[in-house]
Amino acid sequence: MVYSSTVHDFAPGLMSALFYGVVSGSMSFMNKVILTSYKFNYPDVVMLAQIVTTSIILEIARKCGWCSIPKWTFDRGREFMIPSCCFALHTTMALYALEDLSIPIYNVLRRMLPLATLLMSYFVLHKVPSKGLAMSVGLIVAGSLFAGLSDIAVHLVGYINALSSVAAQATYLTYVERTGIEKSSSAIGILHLNSINCIPLMATFAICNGHLYSAFQFKGFGEGLPMISFIVNILLGCVLNYSLFLCATMNSALTTSLVGVIKGVVTTIIGFFTFGGVVLTVPTVGGVILNSFGGILYTYVKYSEKKTSAEHRTLNDNKAHNKMNGTLEHVIDLHDGNSPFHRHLSITSDSVVDVLQTK
Repeated sequence: MVYSSTVHDFAPGLMSALFYGVVSGSMSFMNKVILTSYKFNYPDVVMLAQIVTTSIILEIARKCGWCSIPKWTFDRGREFMIPSCCFALHTTMALYALEDLSIPIYNVLRRMLPLATLLMSYFVLHKVPSKGLAMSVGLIVAGSLFAGLSDIAVHLVGYINALSSVAAQATYLTYVERTGIEKSSSAIGILHLNSINCIPLMATFAICNGHLYSAFQFKGFGEGLPMISFIVNILLGCVLNYSLFLCATMNSALTTSLVGVIKGVVTTIIGFFTFGGVVLTVPTVGGVILNSFGGILYTYVKYSEKKTSAEHRTLNDNKAHNKMNGTLEHVIDLHDGNSPFHRHLSITSDSVVDVLQTK
């Protein structure tokens, strides 16, 4: 019973994590096509288009009653402004980094996210990781660094953008987890709130740097394939944002970041042979294997912790039930009609029965 209950509790979170991993992996290559193959050098405009589209779709769904999400208000927006700013910074810096770096080295830097999230969870959520969890994160980070030793074709600006994206994502993932836990916010509700919050931030940035005007002058929009690719990219970005918040609200922030790390292993391998490719070396292969082993160890540790927690809950429930039954039996044994305490014990027995009936 405990085993099946644990699997039932673990499965939705696992499915949301896999969903996020698949969409996120596809998005890395789609962004690379837009930014490099078609030379659309306006990552902030891409992000602005994604959040505007997401906001419109969710607002229409809310108005039509297709989903139950609260209306955006100034108070709710202000309350969630810190993670929204981090989200805008993360996505923009990630796109700029992807524009400068190869996919393998980009993924190597992105795999520092679990370490950053682990630290944020400790200081913000006051969560102390278990030894197994810390070991799995250590293996993943070590594998990431080991794999990146062979790729030296990098740019300093790309490094700064990628690491800034990591720090920002760790911050907003941790805040999203805290919001979901404390206020029982749904993934789609957080997505709706965050998208509207980010519109003025991203619009101001794109207008001030002149990218919004330049994007409207992009000649590739007059051709069929670049335009179709841009539309697919925008829609896929909306799905990615939803999958990210879904994974973050159904799992811990660390789980979400580690799914991104495992996704990075797959996209790194594919990236060796696409968009210029990277030479395979022993450090690269060894790092990928070490990284993957860390991901497997993390999954095992998380499942074991959930199973142990479920067993403890069941044991505590049984103890409480047995204690209540013992109290009732003791009261009934003392309930003697010839006793001077007959009336008092009758009231006590009835009270215990009433309590048991309400459980």
